[in-house]
Amino acid sequence: MDKQDIAPALLGRIRADFLRLLRNAAPSVATYPAALDYADLVGGALAEAFRLHLSADTLPDGRMYWNIADRVLRPLLEEDHALVADAAAAVQQQLNEAAGLRLLAQRVPVDEDRIDGILNKVCAAEHYEDVAYMLDEPVRTFSRMAVDDTLKANVQFQGRAGLHPRVVRHTTGSCCEWCSRLAGSYDYPHVPADVYRRHERCRCRVEYDPGDGRRQNVWDKKWTEDEEALQTRKEFAEAPLATKIRLPKEDSLQNVLPEYLRGAAPGVGFISYDAGYDMVRHADEVKTAQWLHDNLGGSIVLLNEAHEVGQKMPDYLWRDSLWDLKTSSSEKSANSAIRHGLSQIQENPGGIILNFNQNAFSMQRLREVIRKRMQWYSLTNDIDILVLSEDRLVAALRYKKDGPLP
Repeated sequence: MDKQDIAPALLGRIRADFLRLLRNAAPSVATYPAALDYADLVGGALAEAFRLHLSADTLPDGRMYWNIADRVLRPLLEEDHALVADAAAAVQQQLNEAAGLRLLAQRVPVDEDRIDGILNKVCAAEHYEDVAYMLDEPVRTFSRMAVDDTLKANVQFQGRAGLHPRVVRHTTGSCCEWCSRLAGSYDYPHVPADVYRRHERCRCRVEYDPGDGRRQNVWDKKWTEDEEALQTRKEFAEAPLATKIRLPKEDSLQNVLPEYLRGAAPGVGFISYDAGYDMVRHADEVKTAQWLHDNLGGSIVLLNEAHEVGQKMPDYLWRDSLWDLKTSSSEKSANSAIRHGLSQIQENPGGIILNFNQNAFSMQRLREVIRKRMQWYSLTNDIDILVLSEDRLVAALRYKKDGPLP
């Protein structure tokens, strides 16, 4: 039997039965248990389609070769993931809206390492029948994990943004000791990594609770501090002026461009938008977000403008921190741009993106402007300033946070 020629026809037959068995199913309600039930249905349908069409008789030499697995199993597992991940993200979006969170749900990408693990196991045996079980229960578990990954991604994303989501894990029926220990309710960030994990044949249910968004609801653009932070700020304000004065160090402004280039992951992550975001009005912000994603990578949320007078909002939540985009025409205008930008990212500072577009400027003079401007701020975090010119990252400068007060 020709090992190369059977793959297209085999893929077509398996996929046809896979979709037939699904019958356009979808989660019954907007809950994670319903999404998990749907994942069970999708994974079960794919496992059954594999059983119907894969055997020692249908495979060359009675074994699964890599070129067949890669062309038949991989696309079907990827389709399984896409169906479940889309459904889970839709559930999360409805939960966000029901909780009043103006946030697009995070959709998780397929984990190719998991797929490779299944394929490697199936292809390692000389006789397919010895490893046929790998396309049954492991496929169902693979499907369920797309729901678990979606929940984890959204809980972490909302937690990093200042909310306090809760994860609840329930056991079902007769459960193993490991799962029994994990059962319970966990508030972010105190969520053990194992809460999202499952072993083969595990039917535990992991659910999401948005928690009390009023604690720190950044989607209403109102940031608060805990009592300890407020007390520290009060003590600093009341301290004698002499204890607050710091002189900048000559090495306070560092070149971190190599760090950004080494850590770049072009295209990795997602771009999402606050609900109601005006993409036409904020075309520059949208264009720069796309540049960041395409060249440096990382998930980016484009944030709406503040709706209250006096409130100041940054442009992006990127790499778990706040960033603001400023367009500059000269070194002098960069001074004012940085001043305004710092006030917009102070609650969770990442940095400022200075985009000079086609305008000429002196990097040496810009460095001096940045150093002089930054010395006026008492920083609790390092601040990065990315300099873009003609769609290129020409500099990445980090102003180091202040040392301890004398």
